[in-house]
Amino acid sequence: MAQQPEVFALDLAERPAFAFAADSLDGARRMARSDWMRLALDRFCRIRRPGAAGQFQLRCATDSEAAAYHERADEFADPTDQVLIAHLPES
Repeated sequence: MAQQPEVFALDLAERPAFAFAADSLDGARRMARSDWMRLALDRFCRIRRPGAAGQFQLRCATDSEAAAYHERADEFADPTDQVLIAHLPES
């Protein structure tokens, strides 16, 4: 049986912003540093959180953040062929 990916969170300007799955912390780091992810974060920040682009921190998601990610993943993505980055609601 394949191991289920771990869920990681990106904080923008010290606030939880996104959750996504990766096979490992190294994989999550590579994804977070990728050109496409940086471009997506920059576009998001320009509209919703001006000044926050580039200020993200990667960490393991909390249980509630992982649950929120899985809820969205179950609804929107086929885990075999897509990457889902879930926006975390502000608390």
